[in-house]
Amino acid sequence: CAQPCRDERALELSCPTSSALVCFGNGQLLPKEKLLCPNGGPVRCSCREPILGPLPPRGSAESQRHLSVAVLTAGMTRSFLSEPVQASFRALLKQLKLLQGQPVLMAALDLVSANRKDKVPGVKPSPRLFTRASLDGALRSFGVPWRARYLSFGNLLSAAELASTDCNHRQLCALLNITTDPASSTKGCSGVCLGIAKRLLAFDLLLSYERDTQSSPEHVLFMRPDVLYVFSPHDPVAALCRAVYVKNDLFAAMPRAYAGYYFTYFATCSRALRRIDTAADQALVHELKNAVSPDHGGLVCMPHFHLAYHGVPFAGDGLEMSPPTIKCAEVNPIMSLVIVRDVPSTMPAKVCTDHPLPNAARKFLAANHVPTLDVCTNMSARGAT
Repeated sequence: CAQPCRDERALELSCPTSSALVCFGNGQLLPKEKLLCPNGGPVRCSCREPILGPLPPRGSAESQRHLSVAVLTAGMTRSFLSEPVQASFRALLKQLKLLQGQPVLMAALDLVSANRKDKVPGVKPSPRLFTRASLDGALRSFGVPWRARYLSFGNLLSAAELASTDCNHRQLCALLNITTDPASSTKGCSGVCLGIAKRLLAFDLLLSYERDTQSSPEHVLFMRPDVLYVFSPHDPVAALCRAVYVKNDLFAAMPRAYAGYYFTYFATCSRALRRIDTAADQALVHELKNAVSPDHGGLVCMPHFHLAYHGVPFAGDGLEMSPPTIKCAEVNPIMSLVIVRDVPSTMPAKVCTDHPLPNAARKFLAANHVPTLDVCTNMSARGAT
């Protein structure tokens, strides 16, 4: 069972990776060091179950409910209700419905939203408040099955609040509890930590939906709620290779079998930031980071760093490492991606962008009869994501 054989068997068996292949010789599980050339008897291989993978098929293929794509969105609500972002989500879901079949939408959003860019000289920033009714109405308007979880903790979640967060899956709930710093029982989760935790809660919604409907999607997409996405006219998922396709931490598309790895990257980020593991674990995390990205400290909290840690293949761009781009397919599913900033200290609240709009985004807004976005002015120069 040499490496080329393992790769071939993994492909035949649709394993997530060749490292998820379990090989046996003479009826006994072989240690890793003996996999290269075992002596005597045939070697047979099987797949390990993917982490938090899709539901196993039940009954005949005809009895299975077909579910094409699940779209998950999570993070600070910010500009989600603005016309440009709503038009972007609506266009994608319509496109998926035409090309792939009925999509579903899972959302984990804030009722109290903040933006570090909301720093106007002489004006005290104030959080933007959302109601369940307004968010429900927006999600319902897309015309697809949906579920949502709303958090009312703002930009800081205490350890106690995090432990009590509505979470259905036991393993995911356990992951949320590891954010508490052992040295300080009052230290909670904020910033990057909290943003990633919401993605995990959106995935928890998907797991519950799968259990209730006894169906799993073939693909999963992740979209941030404060980004204008302009997709190519091609099918957003059909051309993707067998890997997780990422654009920095702003977008991801993947086969369902890989979603459990992608949405649990909270674990590796916590391992790096909270120092909850042994010295050996810490050394490995930072050795990995320094090997590919000595100049980007944020890489350890990128989803693809967690994928690499677990041997899951990924591709994409904006990787903040060397190489910064890994090609996956000839067709790029995204033509344009623009973060839409909200400025709640203005009355009424307005939205804007950090840079002039690319042509693809400008044409998209015009085609959907949405006013164009101006460049933000009088805002902090500090980056905010």
